[in-house]
Amino acid sequence: MKFLHLTIILVFIASCKDKPVVLQVESKPEIPILSSTPSEAETNTKSDINAHQIIAKEVRHSDRYTYILAVEGKEEFWIAVPKQEIEVNRNYLYRDALLKTNFYSKEFDKTLDKIYLVGSIISADKHPGSEQSSEKEIESNPKISKANPSAISLKVLFESPGNYSGKTVVVNGKCVKANYGIMGRNWYHIQDNSKLAGKILDLTITSNDQIQLGDIINFEGIITLNKDFGSGYKYDLLMEQAVVK
Repeated sequence: MKFLHLTIILVFIASCKDKPVVLQVESKPEIPILSSTPSEAETNTKSDINAHQIIAKEVRHSDRYTYILAVEGKEEFWIAVPKQEIEVNRNYLYRDALLKTNFYSKEFDKTLDKIYLVGSIISADKHPGSEQSSEKEIESNPKISKANPSAISLKVLFESPGNYSGKTVVVNGKCVKANYGIMGRNWYHIQDNSKLAGKILDLTITSNDQIQLGDIINFEGIITLNKDFGSGYKYDLLMEQAVVK
């Protein structure tokens, strides 16, 4: 009888005098509750750009892992994540997962039809489409950049989005919300005091560059319309692959 192994790589990035320091720890612990013979199990790797949103119906902990009975739509299944606090009846999001089928669980004393091994999971309110507050506090000395001569106002952009769909444009605005490292990118919301129908305009931007809350920045990126990331997070107007100018 073989044990299922997980490889967990924890990468901590710290900044010291503007030079990143990367600390990497690798371990290969066993998951004692799952065991099977090769003929009893099939393995598939699933990678989907759309996040999967689940409700945690039941939670169990082992020494190293947390097991969640997940509900996604009408489907119910188990997932295993690195040990952490998970709240029952709360919504969570994950992307990549390794599927194992027909596994006998010693802890559950039954065969699980399937279980997904998930490297990371986040609360749904930390998804870039959520309305929760940003992950970092506003910097005491925000960066302020003068508007690039080629920058267009958010009012111009929002009034005629079709004119800019698929095109690269420059905008200038204040970062009012920031989420870092979600779905492989940073997510920012900027405003420039433009209004439309009495409402302050807010542009969502994805970028690999890092800025801070309160920074006034020029971003150059591609305008995308009707972008759907799944799990109910859809953007009528979005700037992608943006870089600080």
